[in-house]
Amino acid sequence: MKRIIRDEDLDNVYTAKTLSKELNVSERQIHYYREHNQLEYQNSGRARFQFPKQSVINFLVNKWGYEYER
Repeated sequence: MKRIIRDEDLDNVYTAKTLSKELNVSERQIHYYREHNQLEYQNSGRARFQFPKQSVINFLVNKWGYEYER
C-alpha cells in the first residue's frame, strides 16, 4: 500500500504539539527527531520550535516512505 501525502492536507507551519497530533506520535518523539537532525525546524515566537511545511514533507518522504503529490 502506497502512503501518499498531499500538499492541501498540510498546514504551512507546525508546532511540536500540532505535528505530533498530525503524525499520531508523542511530542517527545517530535523533539527526538529534531534533536537528531531528522526534522528541520525554525526558532521563533511563543512556540520555541516551528516546523515548516517543506521540512515536514522532506521528513515524511525520506524517513517514513511517503510519496508527495502537489
